[in-house]
Amino acid sequence: MAAFEFEARLAAYLPKSAPVQTYRDAQLLFAQGGAAIYPAGSWDISYFNQFPELELGVFAPPVQLVGDRCQISDHMDIGIGINRKSRNKADAYKFLAWLGSQEFADLYTNRVIGFFTLSNHLIAVRDPLAKQMAAWRTSCDSNFRLNALIMNRGLPNMESELWSVNAQVLNGKLGAREAAARIQNGFAKWYLPQQE
Repeated sequence: MAAFEFEARLAAYLPKSAPVQTYRDAQLLFAQGGAAIYPAGSWDISYFNQFPELELGVFAPPVQLVGDRCQISDHMDIGIGINRKSRNKADAYKFLAWLGSQEFADLYTNRVIGFFTLSNHLIAVRDPLAKQMAAWRTSCDSNFRLNALIMNRGLPNMESELWSVNAQVLNGKLGAREAAARIQNGFAKWYLPQQE
């Protein structure tokens, strides 16, 4: 409930057009100085780098209590495997080995700005914002992606439900208590620990 209560308070800072804005609209609004804060992630760095006049800074996710460690979503987003029926397994293994190399980690981190490998290679991150955000791995704890790892396994699909509930909270159509109850009730329909 605390998260939904906080989210509801943020609604007061959104523009009146927020309910009909697209993701791209929100990016452009921020890039043109129409918003003070753009809550997103490192994946948006490349987009904002297209606006050289934009003085952009980042800050780590806030914490509830002073002294708490921040939480970042630092997870695998792209995975590659080998089809066991492949006729070219030897070449596929070579390619997979290269994907795990320092050379690839450096290319990926510095060419696909805002995306980072999860390898243990020491990489010199060149983009200043990406470098700052990558450094949060040492000062923040890594959480797991609840909506992608657990919430979308049953029906109703709780990831989709969370998108809907969040939009309704931001639009003032659903209170924090109702939002929490809706998510909880959805889980209770299929999530085994909720049924015990």
